[in-house]
Amino acid sequence: MKSSIKTAFSFLSIISLLLLVTACPSYDEEYQGPTGPTPATIHALLDGVAWQTTSRSATVENGKITILGGVSKGQTLKMVVFSDSIGNFPVGQGSSHYATYAFGSNTFSSINDKTVGEIDVLSISPSDSLISGTFYFKLFDSNDQSVTFLNGFFTNIKYNLPKNNK
Repeated sequence: MKSSIKTAFSFLSIISLLLLVTACPSYDEEYQGPTGPTPATIHALLDGVAWQTTSRSATVENGKITILGGVSKGQTLKMVVFSDSIGNFPVGQGSSHYATYAFGSNTFSSINDKTVGEIDVLSISPSDSLISGTFYFKLFDSNDQSVTFLNGFFTNIKYNLPKNNK
């Protein structure tokens, strides 16, 4: 008798739990996202590990976009595109567009014939001076060591214009 009561109680508990879970809206249905503008950020996978800058800046001047991102551990990512408009810009293999990554005394660069990658400038907003896009590339140092940035994106980076363009 005790065994059948325990079984019935367990069965009712499971049914109650299932009804409770299915009756509640899912997280995706409830979540509306943050309000207001998306914060400025530069994220990527650096050699397969999540990487995010703690400082970031950009400049748009003389037909060139420069995006800088730094991490407090002495890491700096620099991306340069010789255009001041949206578009897809290859890096490496003879391209004038380039990326560098400095970590300590090592500097990795796309200025070689081995790098394949790109920087995609997806939006430039002159009204609020914000720039966003994506990137990926493999960079090499002078000893042929490499680092790989995948799934990179820069979002709402505030850019500066030279004083004569403002």
